[in-house]
Amino acid sequence: AFRISIHSASDEPVLIKIMDIQGRLMSAQGLTGARQISMGDALLPGVYQMVISQGKDMVTKKLIKIN
Repeated sequence: AFRISIHSASDEPVLIKIMDIQGRLMSAQGLTGARQISMGDALLPGVYQMVISQGKDMVTKKLIKIN
């Protein structure tokens, strides 16, 4: 699983999406406020892309799941 910490001064909701290398949505979760969550328990080992968006802001990270 991937542990994700969200810290934001904004009250806008945060959307976290995990996609496989072909762009298929594997997992998604919406959050509000600062939190720590765990995602990706059911994913097979491989390379994934995580997109975190809040309002007009977006961050993309590459994830590698080993086991």
